[in-house]
Amino acid sequence: LELKEESTFAWRDVLEWGEPIRLANGLEWRAPQGGARAAVWYTTAAAQGFLGYAEAVRQLRAGVGAEGESALAEVRVGTRAALSGRTSRWVYPEGSLVGSASRVVVTETVLVPDGEGMYTARLRADKDAFEEAAPRGRRLLEQLYLGPPKPKAPPKQDTLIFYPP
Repeated sequence: LELKEESTFAWRDVLEWGEPIRLANGLEWRAPQGGARAAVWYTTAAAQGFLGYAEAVRQLRAGVGAEGESALAEVRVGTRAALSGRTSRWVYPEGSLVGSASRVVVTETVLVPDGEGMYTARLRADKDAFEEAAPRGRRLLEQLYLGPPKPKAPPKQDTLIFYPP
């Protein structure tokens, strides 16, 4: 598969969900049948509101609730270590009585520390669609190349040496 380069990471289309939507410093893919979204983005340490990797981990830990530490897992994103947490929430359609109709949305968030900021990857889907989308999301994470693309080498040129007569 072709490696596609962005300003802060490179990726291969292992999701097969079509072209992604551009985000600020990232991309979002949407499953063609709906129900699932995957996104990857980079936040620089200089970004307004950026509180750092440690605070993001604290918020992720708080979001996973009672399971706490056991709900967090170390994963790999490309060649880097990352922390992953999964949360569920009940969504009630507008205008319906609480409890009369609901759906469960599962979100898996992966945080990757970087010297200049942090990468975030997120997979979100209805509970039924999540189990189907999760293996594709893991493949996306495994093949990501984090960091700016390497500069392309200049074209090779033959060197001509002129000797004085």
